[in-house]
Amino acid sequence: MFKISDEFEVVAKIVAGVTHQLNNVFSIVDEISGSIQDTINLGGNLTAENLKKKLDKISHHSQRGKVLVKSLNRFVHLRDTTFREIDIIELLEDFVLLHSHFINQKGFRFATCFEEEKKLVFCSPFYLFYACHQIVWNFLNIKNENSEIKISVLGSADSLKIVFSTILPKESKSDFNELIVSLGQIVSGYNIGVNLKDEEPYATVEVCFIHNK
Repeated sequence: MFKISDEFEVVAKIVAGVTHQLNNVFSIVDEISGSIQDTINLGGNLTAENLKKKLDKISHHSQRGKVLVKSLNRFVHLRDTTFREIDIIELLEDFVLLHSHFINQKGFRFATCFEEEKKLVFCSPFYLFYACHQIVWNFLNIKNENSEIKISVLGSADSLKIVFSTILPKESKSDFNELIVSLGQIVSGYNIGVNLKDEEPYATVEVCFIHNK
């Protein structure tokens, strides 16, 4: 049920998800612009008010596409340096946006609780994203009535941590614990630690930073 994906598989999943979202953006823009063109070609009455509404929709979805591309660009550059200081708030905002396709597809939703103020940590940016992905991806494979994944940022300075939480069936907790142990072994060399806390009926995973500067 639970498994650790390799780095290439994670990148492929993210790119595929964003491609799907961008395709939706292009389809909507194409549909609206086609509707305007059809009205003009058929000599229909396109009032200034209706035209503005349609153009506003095009602008909205175009902006959504630009934000997706910007987040994807930041993601693909996470591996440019092995270690650096990174704003975990910005990374989590990108993370939520880039995973929205998978979340919606599985019938889940994110409940985020973190401030807009920068929270800086020193670690591997890519492996921080990788650890967050593994936790959420495996939460999504859980079949239960709860459809919410909570993401919080707690602590300050050298005690910052990212907390993921969702309801986890008892029978799944042993396997999930094994996954977290394996994940911890992978990311520990990149200044990242992961810990599973059993808080019935929740499974809470803390992502911490071993030697934050």
